[in-house]
Amino acid sequence: MHQRAIDTIQQNLETEARLKMEAVVVRKRLEQDITELEITLDGVNKARAEAEKNLKQCQQEVGDLETLLEEEQKTKLVCYLRSKYKIRTFLLRSFNLFLLSY
Repeated sequence: MHQRAIDTIQQNLETEARLKMEAVVVRKRLEQDITELEITLDGVNKARAEAEKNLKQCQQEVGDLETLLEEEQKTKLVCYLRSKYKIRTFLLRSFNLFLLSY
């Protein structure tokens, strides 16, 4: 009877030791997974920061281009209005000269 109890205790100890070893292996795998995930997360965060930096740069460039476009449109409008003014002035002078010639 004592031998049977000793055998049961021995089996329990072996099972416990095996489970502890398996737990250590699983723990090490999980620690490795965590390390890999932290490295991946760091890379993703760096990529996100770079993307945000690029986005801000692009937004600034778009704003600059919009400003340039507005300035160009204003310049074209001014040139157009000046040419219309010159044409009207020419036509009015021509008309006045025509009227004066009669």
